[in-house]
Amino acid sequence: MRNENSLPVLAFRTHVWDAQIELLARRLKASAPRANFVILTDETNSLLEIESFSKLAHNSDFSDLGLFGYPPPSILWYNGEYPLYRLRSAFPEASAYGMVEFDVSATADLLPIFDAIARKQVDLVAHDLHDVGPDWGFYHTVSPHFSAPMQAMIHSLFVSPRAIDHMLARRQQIAAGINTGAHPMESWPFCEGFVPSSIRELPNARLEELQDYVKLPYYISGTPLHIANPQSSEPGSLIHPVLSGARLNAKRMEFDNPADIFNPDSALSRQFRYCLPSEFIDPLIDCFKRKQPAALPRFLAFAAENNWLASAKPINLARGRPADQSSVSPHSRFPETHRDASGGNDGNIGGGYGFWTGEQTDPYWQVDFENICRIERVTIHNFLGARDQCTNLAILISSDQTNWSLAATKLDNAPFGGADGTPYHFDFPTPPRARYCRIQLVGHGALHLDEIEVFGLPD
Repeated sequence: MRNENSLPVLAFRTHVWDAQIELLARRLKASAPRANFVILTDETNSLLEIESFSKLAHNSDFSDLGLFGYPPPSILWYNGEYPLYRLRSAFPEASAYGMVEFDVSATADLLPIFDAIARKQVDLVAHDLHDVGPDWGFYHTVSPHFSAPMQAMIHSLFVSPRAIDHMLARRQQIAAGINTGAHPMESWPFCEGFVPSSIRELPNARLEELQDYVKLPYYISGTPLHIANPQSSEPGSLIHPVLSGARLNAKRMEFDNPADIFNPDSALSRQFRYCLPSEFIDPLIDCFKRKQPAALPRFLAFAAENNWLASAKPINLARGRPADQSSVSPHSRFPETHRDASGGNDGNIGGGYGFWTGEQTDPYWQVDFENICRIERVTIHNFLGARDQCTNLAILISSDQTNWSLAATKLDNAPFGGADGTPYHFDFPTPPRARYCRIQLVGHGALHLDEIEVFGLPD
């Protein structure tokens, strides 16, 4: 009779749960039907409600095992094998253990890996097993403790019982050395180096490549595939990373050049074909702001042509765009009006003044969006050192810089702030369309403001 307790254990490791994650969990479970399957949940930040599977919960505190919570805050990223110690304790008689990350798509038969561990005394099956030298960024965390440091990708990790026991013992030994001052805390080993380096120490250790058991058509540490992409479901494979929605977009924006979106054959464009515009438009706008702000106007025009902007959040149309003002003053930082005006939309809100016009009737500051845009809100941050001097204002708009129309006024003579959290907002329930926006002081005086933000979207 088969001993159910000795069956291999396959764990799906996750800190999040939704329909997409559940789909990948079901794929993984189907890859090893004769294994005990469990969702290994990191509930450091929140509890995960999982009804369809057995769940083994843990958090990032492993101090009961004598292990450090280092380095914070990404303890379980740097120490990715920690959950294996909980898994080993929960299933002490298992013949083999597998732990697969939540962004791995499994369509392969994983039972041959478990059979190799249980019957052929294989201790580790992982991808990209290789020796490392000082050029590896985490070499300093393994070299003090291992004579033959190694590295491996451990997004899919299969190990023997004795391998887990040895890793825990070595972690505890290294922790004891750090506690006595034999090694600095900075030498606490990074998991991708620690796992293969420590298992390699076992007598007659057998470490084997994952690609000897399954196909790895796309298995990297970088840009993800969309879960709807047929590549993520290639039979007989493990694919990593596979994501969708906000997680996919955040990850791609971390690695991709946003300008790749202009090339329909780029990897970025191909992945976004599986997404709704509402899923990627805001991350793309943010990515252009961070990585290629000069290309943002081109992208906004491109997005408008493709009808993507309907689902986008309003952006600050004014920031970094060409600005000008009616005159300069002795307080101006630059003698040219356009250079002095640039301090009014440079993104710096500090309470001082970004520009300063001369004394005149109805002085103004204006910005060119370089495209026709829908204006939803104008936010004005005042110069806190003279907040009572610029109180009555008018907003004018134009499409050609010749014909101007009045869009809004503030004529209550009431002072307002800015960097202190009390800027003045002009809101437009029915957004006007314009290329130019002018902020004008009503009456005689000098206009000096900290920052002007104009929120909206290209038309």
